[in-house]
Amino acid sequence: MSVKLAAQVLSHRVGAIMGWIARNAPDKMPPEAEGTSKFILFADKLFDSVNGSTVSAPNQKQLRAFVSETSPHAEFWMEAKVILKNIFFKKADNRFFVPPTVRNWLVTIEGFEALWKKVKACGMQHLVPRNFNQDPLENFFGNVRMHGVQNTNQTPASFRHSFKTLVINNYSSAQSPGVNCELDNCDPVLDSLQRLLSSDNIERRVDIEDTGEYPRRTVPTPLAALQHAYIVSTMAKKVLKRMDCKVCKKDLLSEVVLADHELLEARTYCRDSLLQPNTTFIKLFGASVAVIHQVLVANGTKPGIEKFLILQLNKLNIVTRLCVKNTNYLTYLSEF
Repeated sequence: MSVKLAAQVLSHRVGAIMGWIARNAPDKMPPEAEGTSKFILFADKLFDSVNGSTVSAPNQKQLRAFVSETSPHAEFWMEAKVILKNIFFKKADNRFFVPPTVRNWLVTIEGFEALWKKVKACGMQHLVPRNFNQDPLENFFGNVRMHGVQNTNQTPASFRHSFKTLVINNYSSAQSPGVNCELDNCDPVLDSLQRLLSSDNIERRVDIEDTGEYPRRTVPTPLAALQHAYIVSTMAKKVLKRMDCKVCKKDLLSEVVLADHELLEARTYCRDSLLQPNTTFIKLFGASVAVIHQVLVANGTKPGIEKFLILQLNKLNIVTRLCVKNTNYLTYLSEF
Protein backbone atom coordinates (compact mmCIF):
# COMPACT_ATOMS: atom_id res chain seq x y z
CA MET A 1 0.00 0.00 0.00
CA SER A 2 1.25 3.48 -0.83
CA VAL A 3 2.45 5.47 2.17
CA LYS A 4 0.48 8.47 0.90
CA LEU A 5 -2.77 6.49 0.91
CA ALA A 6 -1.98 4.88 4.27
CA ALA A 7 -1.44 8.32 5.83
CA GLN A 8 -4.84 9.45 4.52
CA VAL A 9 -6.67 6.40 5.89
CA LEU A 10 -4.79 6.16 9.20
CA SER A 11 -5.38 9.83 10.02
CA HIS A 12 -6.79 11.79 12.94
CA ARG A 13 -9.79 12.80 10.84
CA VAL A 14 -10.78 9.21 10.06
CA GLY A 15 -10.12 7.98 13.59
CA ALA A 16 -11.99 10.81 15.33
CA ILE A 17 -15.05 10.62 13.08
CA MET A 18 -15.13 6.81 13.23
CA GLY A 19 -15.04 6.92 17.02
CA TRP A 20 -17.79 9.54 17.14
CA ILE A 21 -20.06 7.50 14.82
CA ALA A 22 -19.39 4.30 16.80
CA ARG A 23 -20.43 6.04 20.04
CA ASN A 24 -23.39 8.06 18.75
CA ALA A 25 -24.75 6.21 15.70
CA PRO A 26 -24.64 2.43 16.33
CA ASP A 27 -26.98 1.89 13.37
CA LYS A 28 -24.27 3.28 11.07
CA MET A 29 -21.25 1.58 12.64
CA PRO A 30 -20.92 -1.12 15.35
CA PRO A 31 -19.56 -0.07 18.78
CA GLU A 32 -16.54 -2.34 18.21
CA ALA A 33 -15.32 0.23 15.68
CA GLU A 34 -14.21 2.43 18.58
CA GLY A 35 -11.26 0.06 19.10
CA THR A 36 -10.31 0.55 15.45
CA SER A 37 -10.66 4.28 16.00
CA LYS A 38 -8.13 4.21 18.85
CA PHE A 39 -5.63 2.29 16.70
CA ILE A 40 -6.04 4.79 13.83
CA LEU A 41 -5.42 7.71 16.20
CA PHE A 42 -2.28 5.97 17.47
CA ALA A 43 -1.07 5.36 13.88
CA ASP A 44 -1.68 9.03 13.05
CA LYS A 45 0.50 10.13 15.97
CA LEU A 46 3.14 7.60 14.97
CA PHE A 47 3.29 9.01 11.43
CA ASP A 48 3.43 12.56 12.78
CA SER A 49 6.28 11.78 15.16
CA VAL A 50 8.61 10.86 12.28
CA ASN A 51 7.32 13.52 9.88
CA GLY A 52 7.88 16.81 11.73
CA SER A 53 8.96 19.68 9.49
CA THR A 54 8.17 22.97 11.29
CA VAL A 55 9.39 24.81 14.36
CA SER A 56 5.88 25.28 15.75
CA ALA A 57 3.23 22.57 15.66
CA PRO A 58 0.74 23.01 12.77
CA ASN A 59 -2.96 22.66 13.64
CA GLN A 60 -2.07 21.97 17.28
CA LYS A 61 -0.44 18.64 16.35
CA GLN A 62 2.56 18.78 18.64
CA LEU A 63 4.26 15.76 17.05
CA ARG A 64 4.41 17.47 13.63
CA ALA A 65 7.00 19.93 14.92
CA PHE A 66 10.78 19.54 15.22
CA VAL A 67 12.14 17.19 17.86
CA SER A 68 13.42 19.27 20.77
CA GLU A 69 13.90 19.16 24.51
CA THR A 70 10.38 20.49 25.09
CA SER A 71 8.58 18.47 22.38
CA PRO A 72 6.56 15.34 23.33
CA HIS A 73 8.46 13.08 20.90
CA ALA A 74 10.62 11.27 23.46
CA GLU A 75 7.67 10.50 25.73
CA PHE A 76 5.48 9.36 22.83
CA TRP A 77 8.21 7.12 21.37
CA MET A 78 8.53 5.37 24.74
CA GLU A 79 4.76 4.72 24.80
CA ALA A 80 4.74 3.70 21.12
CA LYS A 81 7.42 1.05 21.68
CA VAL A 82 5.33 -0.54 24.43
CA ILE A 83 2.27 -0.62 22.17
CA LEU A 84 4.16 -1.98 19.16
CA LYS A 85 5.77 -4.73 21.22
CA ASN A 86 2.29 -5.92 22.23
CA ILE A 87 0.66 -5.83 18.78
CA PHE A 88 -0.17 -9.22 17.24
CA PHE A 89 -2.06 -10.19 14.11
CA LYS A 90 -4.30 -13.23 13.79
CA LYS A 91 -4.20 -15.57 10.81
CA ALA A 92 -7.13 -17.50 9.36
CA ASP A 93 -6.04 -20.60 11.30
CA ASN A 94 -6.17 -18.60 14.59
CA ARG A 95 -2.39 -18.43 14.91
CA PHE A 96 -0.86 -15.14 16.03
CA PHE A 97 2.12 -13.53 14.32
CA VAL A 98 4.01 -10.22 14.19
CA PRO A 99 4.52 -8.84 10.65
CA PRO A 100 7.85 -7.27 9.63
CA THR A 101 6.19 -3.83 9.52
CA VAL A 102 5.77 -3.76 13.29
CA ARG A 103 9.38 -4.81 13.89
CA ASN A 104 10.58 -2.22 11.37
CA TRP A 105 8.66 0.50 13.20
CA LEU A 106 10.47 -0.44 16.40
CA VAL A 107 13.81 -0.18 14.59
CA THR A 108 12.82 3.22 13.17
CA ILE A 109 11.81 4.61 16.57
CA GLU A 110 14.95 3.33 18.26
CA GLY A 111 17.00 4.81 15.44
CA PHE A 112 15.42 8.26 15.89
CA GLU A 113 15.97 8.05 19.65
CA ALA A 114 19.65 7.25 19.17
CA LEU A 115 20.01 9.95 16.51
CA TRP A 116 18.39 12.58 18.72
CA LYS A 117 20.78 11.75 21.57
CA LYS A 118 23.71 12.00 19.16
CA VAL A 119 22.82 15.39 17.65
CA LYS A 120 21.85 16.78 21.07
CA ALA A 121 25.28 15.83 22.38
CA CYS A 122 26.78 17.78 19.47
CA GLY A 123 24.97 20.96 20.57
CA MET A 124 22.01 20.86 18.15
CA GLN A 125 18.69 22.05 19.56
CA HIS A 126 16.37 20.57 16.94
CA LEU A 127 16.01 17.47 14.79
CA VAL A 128 13.88 17.51 11.61
CA PRO A 129 12.47 13.97 11.14
CA ARG A 130 10.93 14.74 7.75
CA ASN A 131 14.37 15.28 6.21
CA PHE A 132 15.27 11.62 6.81
CA ASN A 133 13.78 10.12 3.65
CA GLN A 134 14.89 8.86 0.26
CA ASP A 135 12.29 10.71 -1.83
CA PRO A 136 14.83 13.06 -3.55
CA LEU A 137 16.96 10.06 -4.48
CA GLU A 138 13.95 8.13 -5.82
CA ASN A 139 12.77 11.16 -7.80
CA PHE A 140 16.22 11.69 -9.30
CA PHE A 141 16.66 8.09 -10.45
CA GLY A 142 13.08 8.09 -11.68
CA ASN A 143 13.93 11.00 -13.99
CA VAL A 144 17.04 9.20 -15.18
CA ARG A 145 15.05 6.06 -16.00
CA MET A 146 12.43 8.10 -17.88
CA HIS A 147 15.07 9.76 -20.06
CA GLY A 148 15.18 8.01 -23.41
CA VAL A 149 11.79 6.24 -23.11
CA GLN A 150 12.47 3.21 -20.85
CA ASN A 151 16.09 3.69 -19.85
CA THR A 152 16.00 1.12 -17.03
CA ASN A 153 19.25 -0.76 -17.73
CA GLN A 154 21.82 1.98 -17.23
CA THR A 155 25.54 1.78 -17.88
CA PRO A 156 27.97 4.30 -16.37
CA ALA A 157 28.31 6.05 -19.72
CA SER A 158 24.55 6.28 -20.38
CA PHE A 159 23.92 7.41 -16.81
CA ARG A 160 26.45 10.23 -17.25
CA HIS A 161 24.81 11.42 -20.48
CA SER A 162 21.31 11.23 -18.96
CA PHE A 163 22.43 13.17 -15.91
CA LYS A 164 23.98 15.97 -18.03
CA THR A 165 20.86 16.22 -20.18
CA LEU A 166 18.55 16.47 -17.16
CA VAL A 167 20.69 19.15 -15.54
CA ILE A 168 20.76 21.30 -18.69
CA ASN A 169 17.22 20.73 -19.90
CA ASN A 170 14.99 19.62 -17.05
CA TYR A 171 11.66 19.46 -18.85
CA SER A 172 10.56 16.16 -17.33
CA SER A 173 8.50 15.82 -14.19
CA ALA A 174 10.28 16.20 -10.87
CA GLN A 175 8.29 13.23 -9.62
CA SER A 176 7.58 9.97 -11.40
CA PRO A 177 3.80 9.37 -11.64
CA GLY A 178 2.57 6.65 -9.29
CA VAL A 179 5.77 6.33 -7.26
CA ASN A 180 5.72 5.93 -3.50
CA CYS A 181 7.36 9.28 -2.70
CA GLU A 182 6.53 12.98 -2.52
CA LEU A 183 7.87 16.04 -4.30
CA ASP A 184 11.21 17.04 -2.82
CA ASN A 185 10.95 20.80 -3.53
CA CYS A 186 13.87 20.68 -5.98
CA ASP A 187 13.04 23.33 -8.61
CA PRO A 188 13.93 22.60 -12.26
CA VAL A 189 17.02 24.30 -13.66
CA LEU A 190 15.01 25.71 -16.56
CA ASP A 191 11.28 26.29 -16.04
CA SER A 192 10.41 28.57 -18.95
CA LEU A 193 8.60 25.79 -20.81
CA GLN A 194 6.66 24.89 -17.71
CA ARG A 195 5.65 28.53 -17.21
CA LEU A 196 4.54 28.75 -20.84
CA LEU A 197 2.44 25.59 -20.71
CA SER A 198 0.86 26.41 -17.36
CA SER A 199 0.03 30.08 -18.08
CA ASP A 200 -3.62 30.97 -17.55
CA ASN A 201 -4.14 33.96 -19.84
CA ILE A 202 -7.15 32.60 -21.76
CA GLU A 203 -10.29 34.67 -21.25
CA ARG A 204 -13.22 32.56 -20.11
CA ARG A 205 -16.66 33.28 -21.54
CA VAL A 206 -19.96 32.80 -19.79
CA ASP A 207 -22.14 30.88 -22.28
CA ILE A 208 -24.70 29.56 -19.79
CA GLU A 209 -28.30 30.73 -19.71
CA ASP A 210 -29.55 31.75 -16.28
CA THR A 211 -32.92 29.99 -15.91
CA GLY A 212 -33.30 30.95 -12.26
CA GLU A 213 -34.35 27.41 -11.37
CA TYR A 214 -31.63 26.70 -8.85
CA PRO A 215 -32.63 26.26 -5.21
CA ARG A 216 -32.10 29.08 -2.77
CA ARG A 217 -32.76 27.14 0.46
CA THR A 218 -32.41 23.53 1.48
CA VAL A 219 -33.02 21.51 4.64
CA PRO A 220 -30.01 19.20 5.16
CA THR A 221 -30.20 15.93 7.05
CA PRO A 222 -28.93 15.97 10.67
CA LEU A 223 -25.67 14.26 9.72
CA ALA A 224 -25.20 16.61 6.74
CA ALA A 225 -25.68 19.61 9.04
CA LEU A 226 -22.89 18.31 11.29
CA GLN A 227 -20.64 17.86 8.27
CA HIS A 228 -21.47 21.35 7.02
CA ALA A 229 -20.50 22.85 10.37
CA TYR A 230 -17.11 21.14 10.24
CA ILE A 231 -16.37 22.29 6.68
CA VAL A 232 -17.59 25.83 7.40
CA SER A 233 -15.24 26.01 10.39
CA THR A 234 -12.29 25.37 8.09
CA MET A 235 -13.57 27.90 5.55
CA ALA A 236 -14.10 30.51 8.25
CA LYS A 237 -10.38 30.76 8.91
CA LYS A 238 -9.72 31.89 5.34
CA VAL A 239 -12.90 33.83 4.60
CA LEU A 240 -12.99 35.80 7.85
CA LYS A 241 -9.27 36.48 7.72
CA ARG A 242 -9.75 38.05 4.31
CA MET A 243 -12.71 40.14 5.48
CA ASP A 244 -10.74 41.40 8.51
CA CYS A 245 -13.78 42.89 10.25
CA LYS A 246 -14.54 42.36 13.94
CA VAL A 247 -18.24 43.10 13.44
CA CYS A 248 -18.63 40.48 10.71
CA LYS A 249 -16.65 37.92 12.68
CA LYS A 250 -18.94 38.41 15.65
CA ASP A 251 -22.04 37.99 13.46
CA LEU A 252 -20.78 34.87 11.67
CA LEU A 253 -19.25 32.98 14.60
CA SER A 254 -20.91 31.55 17.68
CA GLU A 255 -19.63 32.21 21.18
CA VAL A 256 -21.27 29.05 22.51
CA VAL A 257 -21.19 25.42 21.40
CA LEU A 258 -24.24 24.61 19.27
CA ALA A 259 -25.83 21.24 18.53
CA ASP A 260 -24.39 21.44 15.00
CA HIS A 261 -20.87 21.59 16.48
CA GLU A 262 -21.00 18.03 17.86
CA LEU A 263 -18.92 16.51 15.06
CA LEU A 264 -16.65 19.56 15.07
CA GLU A 265 -15.92 19.07 18.77
CA ALA A 266 -15.09 15.38 18.19
CA ARG A 267 -12.73 16.21 15.34
CA THR A 268 -10.81 19.17 16.81
CA TYR A 269 -7.34 18.76 18.36
CA CYS A 270 -7.99 21.41 21.00
CA ARG A 271 -10.59 24.06 21.83
CA ASP A 272 -8.93 26.85 19.82
CA SER A 273 -7.86 24.94 16.70
CA LEU A 274 -11.20 25.33 14.84
CA LEU A 275 -13.69 28.20 14.75
CA GLN A 276 -17.33 27.74 15.71
CA PRO A 277 -19.66 29.05 12.96
CA ASN A 278 -23.16 30.20 13.84
CA THR A 279 -26.40 28.94 12.32
CA THR A 280 -26.45 31.64 9.61
CA PHE A 281 -23.03 30.69 8.29
CA ILE A 282 -23.90 26.97 8.31
CA LYS A 283 -27.19 27.54 6.45
CA LEU A 284 -25.39 29.69 3.88
CA PHE A 285 -22.95 26.89 3.17
CA GLY A 286 -25.74 24.30 2.89
CA ALA A 287 -27.58 26.47 0.36
CA SER A 288 -24.33 27.01 -1.55
CA VAL A 289 -23.74 23.26 -1.78
CA ALA A 290 -27.22 22.76 -3.24
CA VAL A 291 -26.70 25.48 -5.84
CA ILE A 292 -23.27 24.18 -6.87
CA HIS A 293 -24.58 20.62 -7.21
CA GLN A 294 -27.50 21.54 -9.46
CA VAL A 295 -25.48 23.98 -11.59
CA LEU A 296 -22.75 21.40 -12.21
CA VAL A 297 -25.28 18.68 -13.06
CA ALA A 298 -27.02 20.92 -15.60
CA ASN A 299 -24.08 22.88 -17.02
CA GLY A 300 -20.88 21.16 -15.88
CA THR A 301 -19.44 20.79 -19.41
CA LYS A 302 -20.19 24.31 -20.64
CA PRO A 303 -17.57 27.11 -20.80
CA GLY A 304 -17.67 29.86 -18.22
CA ILE A 305 -18.94 27.60 -15.45
CA GLU A 306 -16.74 29.27 -12.81
CA LYS A 307 -18.10 32.79 -13.35
CA PHE A 308 -21.64 31.47 -13.62
CA LEU A 309 -21.31 29.69 -10.28
CA ILE A 310 -20.16 32.90 -8.62
CA LEU A 311 -23.17 34.76 -10.07
CA GLN A 312 -25.56 32.11 -8.74
CA LEU A 313 -23.95 32.03 -5.28
CA ASN A 314 -24.27 35.79 -4.96
CA LYS A 315 -28.04 35.44 -5.50
CA LEU A 316 -28.49 33.46 -2.29
CA ASN A 317 -31.00 35.43 -0.23
CA ILE A 318 -30.01 34.36 3.27
CA VAL A 319 -30.26 37.46 5.44
CA THR A 320 -27.14 38.42 7.38
CA ARG A 321 -26.21 41.38 9.58
CA LEU A 322 -22.86 42.08 7.95
CA CYS A 323 -21.53 45.59 7.82
CA VAL A 324 -21.67 47.52 4.55
CA LYS A 325 -17.96 47.04 3.88
CA ASN A 326 -18.31 43.26 3.47
CA THR A 327 -21.70 42.80 1.82
CA ASN A 328 -19.92 40.83 -0.93
CA TYR A 329 -18.65 38.15 1.41
CA LEU A 330 -20.49 35.56 -0.72
CA THR A 331 -17.86 36.29 -3.35
CA TYR A 332 -15.19 35.39 -0.81
CA LEU A 333 -17.09 32.17 -0.05
CA SER A 334 -17.43 31.23 -3.75
CA GLU A 335 -13.74 31.89 -4.42
CA PHE A 336 -12.81 29.54 -1.57
